[in-house]
Amino acid sequence: MRCYKDSLEIEDMRGYFEGSDIRIRPGLTSWKIFTEDKSDNKKFVEIKSKEDPLYEINKNLIEETVFGDDEETCRNVYKLQNCIRLFPHDNDTSKLKNISNF
Repeated sequence: MRCYKDSLEIEDMRGYFEGSDIRIRPGLTSWKIFTEDKSDNKKFVEIKSKEDPLYEINKNLIEETVFGDDEETCRNVYKLQNCIRLFPHDNDTSKLKNISNF
């Protein structure tokens, strides 16, 4: 989106799912980046920005592009809230049927 923000637009398609059983979540306009704590690999620590010393240490593992722009740009320019996120557990509509056929 950064490269083509003048040529691409994320359309809001949530209305397409109205009346269906499919549950959707809106796109994210901000997010956190975590890495393993070097002193305890069972813990995670947040990397707040590209200027964070933890980012410098983990530069070979974390791409610079994972850091989003400010929330206002993500909302008004990229319109990331229009993305649709689907989670399998939100839409687990399977019902236990007669399994004797298997």
